[in-house]
Amino acid sequence: MSNLKVFGIIGVLSLVVAYSSITLSVSMSPWFSWVENALSDLGAIQPSSPVFNSGLMLSSILALLFTIGLRKLHRGALGMVGVAFYILNTISLFMVGLFPETAGIIHYYVSVAFFVFVALTLMTFGVYNLTLSPRSIIMGTMLIILSVLAIVVWLFPWKGMAIPELISSLAISTWILITSIRMLSIR
Repeated sequence: MSNLKVFGIIGVLSLVVAYSSITLSVSMSPWFSWVENALSDLGAIQPSSPVFNSGLMLSSILALLFTIGLRKLHRGALGMVGVAFYILNTISLFMVGLFPETAGIIHYYVSVAFFVFVALTLMTFGVYNLTLSPRSIIMGTMLIILSVLAIVVWLFPWKGMAIPELISSLAISTWILITSIRMLSIR
């Protein structure tokens, strides 16, 4: 098995861990409302808080390992900028779990950083793909559309934050899954 295949598996695992911990946390929290709450509320109230917070931290550690594979796939300055944004994104995700809402204002800052780095990562890799071969134009265009979605979703007057949080996280998860599959398919 090539190194890239290992990192492809790690990328998929990072998503499985994140969404499994969110799903389990929601199932443990009958009070949770997708319309009225933020996902981070799951990390502030027992019994879901340890599942939610540790799931985010474990997922971010896996995502950080995934960046080793990303570095092998993406060359040049723009590729490294994209990798750097994604590293900052994974660190921010770890910090969301480490500093839940109960930690105070730091939670707000690390949460905002996470979603800003979602958009910056997608935008950078979108532009990166547009500079490659003509067959990368579709991927580049899709990533730019996902980055715009990850920004625009925040412009609506949501009562709670769970829906825009989920949409933004699904945007970057789409890219992670596609990139992981690409890594798994390289011989």
